[in-house]
Amino acid sequence: STLTSLQVLHLMNNQLKDVSALSTLTSLWRLDLSNNQLEYVPLWLHRISDLEVVEGNPLSSLPPSARSSDKELRNFLRACEQHGTGRLYSCRVVLAGAFGAGKSTLL
Repeated sequence: STLTSLQVLHLMNNQLKDVSALSTLTSLWRLDLSNNQLEYVPLWLHRISDLEVVEGNPLSSLPPSARSSDKELRNFLRACEQHGTGRLYSCRVVLAGAFGAGKSTLL
């Protein structure tokens, strides 16, 4: 059986790390994923009008601005999907060396 007609789902406080299987719930308009272990969230989550995911999740793969509120997260995910970004990755680069050694030309 399928749950495609499911409209509201509360999954808070479940230690979830992956919610990609929920993408088949096409009628979902309310989803609470707060207080889990999510570091990454799929782009399709922006389609859910009442979404709670920022509170209590590490979301370490997202920039700080996207982690500031659920509204900002939805805006960020929507922008990524519009620009064709399939999955979000982040990295931090630290270049160390003497002043004037040409480190900035590496970027």
